[in-house]
Amino acid sequence: MTRKSVVPYSNFKFYPEHGWWNFPFDQHVIKTESWIDLPSPPKPHGIQISVVIINWNSPLNVVETSIASVLNQDFPPENFEVILVDDASDVSPKQACLNSVRDYPNHNFRAYFLDRTRCYQESHGTNVGFKRALGWIVVILQSHSVMDDEPERNLDDSHPRQPLLEGTWRHHNARDRLGLCPRLLAMGREGEYSPQTSFPHPQGLSLRKEYVEAIQGIAEHKYSNAPLLHFRVSLTQRFGIVFTEDLNMQVIHRDYMLPKNILGDQEILRPRPQDHVFPDWPTHWGELTEQEEGKTIMSETMKMRFNK
Repeated sequence: MTRKSVVPYSNFKFYPEHGWWNFPFDQHVIKTESWIDLPSPPKPHGIQISVVIINWNSPLNVVETSIASVLNQDFPPENFEVILVDDASDVSPKQACLNSVRDYPNHNFRAYFLDRTRCYQESHGTNVGFKRALGWIVVILQSHSVMDDEPERNLDDSHPRQPLLEGTWRHHNARDRLGLCPRLLAMGREGEYSPQTSFPHPQGLSLRKEYVEAIQGIAEHKYSNAPLLHFRVSLTQRFGIVFTEDLNMQVIHRDYMLPKNILGDQEILRPRPQDHVFPDWPTHWGELTEQEEGKTIMSETMKMRFNK
């Protein structure tokens, strides 16, 4: 039986024949469950999901565990990629990357080593990782040392629009936040920093129940926001990703900013100006310099994809 529901505060509709979101500017839209199970749009390089690991002065074993936990996930390696953004504080992360390229030759893996002093005020490498990610959905994993207000503030301040939604709640005396803004569509923050909990464990990733419930409640009952609904079902059902408890995580959705040439003649998702949601993606955001490009470790699989 197909469940139907009315979506208030919504200006979008899903057309199954197009496989894409469009804005018919209805005040109320009738949707069914097929609205959630939308097909993936065409993607360059065939990559659907990108996992970006931001490392800031973490030891070798933490970096290796983080990379291995993602590469060990049970879904096709050609459908996802792993990107490590590192502060290049020592040689350990570089060795971890070389080990990962050796141990997972068929996976899409890249690493960028940044100048810590120059990039400290640039969202701690988050911009760089997101800019280079090819996936339709981008999952960003960070240590607690960079999960402060500065990355969020830098991202918000780069565009004058206000965040669409920002919710807060408390758990274990820590301030957890779920933010919905032009560049961070879903963000979870939890607990104090420790190498054991701030990065995923080898047995896999898992998202705290509180985050899932909060995202579900906001998506279904308050704003009925399409990317959040898609986030809830995609990472587990579509991509096979499960998140480990106490993982500090940001999830950034890209299904609203794909270049028009990827979609052919279909119009890319655009809101009405008064909606103040999903601004056009700036071309200058998070670009790498030539010096940073020269510090890239790339797996053979990724080299083949880029050299086609």
